[in-house]
Amino acid sequence: MKSVLFESGVAAKAMGLVPSIVFGGVMTIATVFGISKLNPKLKTMDLTKYE
Repeated sequence: MKSVLFESGVAAKAMGLVPSIVFGGVMTIATVFGISKLNPKLKTMDLTKYE
């Protein structure tokens, strides 16, 4: 957990607080979009059968 806090602090110091928050949100959405394009079966996967 400390490394995540350190990394966030470094990003905020380097880019500024608001740009680092926006960048983090954009990268999160881009990651989800990229994974959904690389593996479309995840969209239709039924997790209830694994309970």
